[in-house]
Amino acid sequence: MKYALLSIHIEPDAALPAAGEYGKPEECRGFEKAVQQVNNWKTIYGDALRIQWMIRVDPFVREVYGDQDWPLRRYAAQLEKLLHSGDSLGLHVHTFRFDEARHSWHLDLDDQDWVEHCIASSAEAFEAHFSRRATSIAMGNNFLNQSTVQFIRESGFHYDLSPIAGGSVNAQNKVLRATGQVPDFLRMPQRPYKPHAADFLQEGAEGNFWILPVTAIRQQYMQPLHQKLLHPLPPEQYSKFQLRKGPRGLGKYLKTCQKEDRTPWCYFECRTQLFNQQAATLRAESFIQKLIGRGYRFGTADDVIWQLQKETV
Repeated sequence: MKYALLSIHIEPDAALPAAGEYGKPEECRGFEKAVQQVNNWKTIYGDALRIQWMIRVDPFVREVYGDQDWPLRRYAAQLEKLLHSGDSLGLHVHTFRFDEARHSWHLDLDDQDWVEHCIASSAEAFEAHFSRRATSIAMGNNFLNQSTVQFIRESGFHYDLSPIAGGSVNAQNKVLRATGQVPDFLRMPQRPYKPHAADFLQEGAEGNFWILPVTAIRQQYMQPLHQKLLHPLPPEQYSKFQLRKGPRGLGKYLKTCQKEDRTPWCYFECRTQLFNQQAATLRAESFIQKLIGRGYRFGTADDVIWQLQKETV
């Protein structure tokens, strides 16, 4: 059986509230539409589609919505139905921090104490609501470093779904001021692995903690033909698949794996905001349809690791 993993991050519709709108929460319409669409897909694909949902209950949520567990309470009924259908729910943690002097948000990746506070407080909110610990986590902006991996492992998580396999990601962007950078993941294995205690970019052999890296593809495979001719990208540049753009590059990735005689690792992620756009939703569905048509089954983190361990016994 070939498993793929689709992680949907439950995010506020607006990435950041505009100035003067703090404390004025909006409903997560993207999540509401995502639930409706996923349920529609399940009527078509049945047991071949189970989703790994990742919800945000970090300090940013408390600042904007008043309570850190607001999404868990507001959408409790929908979440319970998803879990009952066989889906799984983990944590998606951003390290946004409000700068009172600038009256603006920034992404704080430099203060390790703050990073760990965001993780710990999110885990506490999750446990208080469900009376159980979250077992999976994905850091925002695909962030991960050695100290964070150690903290996540010691906090009792089983799976980290943060980094981009083979990718090099810079946390700085044009929208948000950031401190610190995401490490280079070029040395990271491109399949699920148990990280070495001293170097999370290397495979180890102990414990039950896994890193499940996001599938990456050479950016040149994603380029439209006219851009390849005018501005070809170097082969060492990798990026994750964008479901909102459809299955562009997916066939090339699968053929490359076959040519190199390696089993494709198919883990993709998207945000609930995607489902606010009909065209993007249709492209995402074509992505899912293509993989299921090739014999893949979408499962949760538990599903894919169970299958991986079964194959290696």
